[in-house]
Amino acid sequence: MSKLSDHIDLVTIADLVENRVAPKLRTESMAHISNCSPCAEKLRKLGDVVRLMQTDRTEDAPRDVVAYAMSIFSGRAKSPGQSLKRRILAALSFDSMNQAPAFGLRSAQTGTRQLIYSAEENDIDLRITLHEDMWVVAGQVLREECAGGSVEIEGLSGSAAATLNDMCEFTLPGVPPGNYLLRVHMSDVEVELPQLELTA
Repeated sequence: MSKLSDHIDLVTIADLVENRVAPKLRTESMAHISNCSPCAEKLRKLGDVVRLMQTDRTEDAPRDVVAYAMSIFSGRAKSPGQSLKRRILAALSFDSMNQAPAFGLRSAQTGTRQLIYSAEENDIDLRITLHEDMWVVAGQVLREECAGGSVEIEGLSGSAAATLNDMCEFTLPGVPPGNYLLRVHMSDVEVELPQLELTA
């Protein structure tokens, strides 16, 4: 749970359903869920969705149909004052620990680790360092414009936030070991980096 909420975030619940969490985090989360009906209901519903997806045998729509449907929405004019901020899920394209594409973060060393995430035209360069039993996440958003942007990290172990400077750089306050979700907020887009596992 984060300091901002008394409930388990949706990303962690999804990780629980797909069995992608460390044993300690699973034990803590399930203890909370056993006493929290809203979180238990989320876990049940998401489990139902995942099971349905795993048994789904439907075929994708033809490419022409998808292109036509997308053109309908992209052709609509933006209403005055309407926000069309997009949310994009980033994919890990470089991990200095593995020297190969990977997903998530599992560090077994105390030195600085570099991870590069890609999300369409947005790249995010992260540097993760263990300092006095706390994980410090710093980095830079690699894009032309990021004025007014901010970064937040949230997980069961805690949360932190920082603003982007003129060079699109940031340094988050240290957070304890745990499983985190990192979001980068900019004027036109929100980039989400799921499942940052910060453990020694």
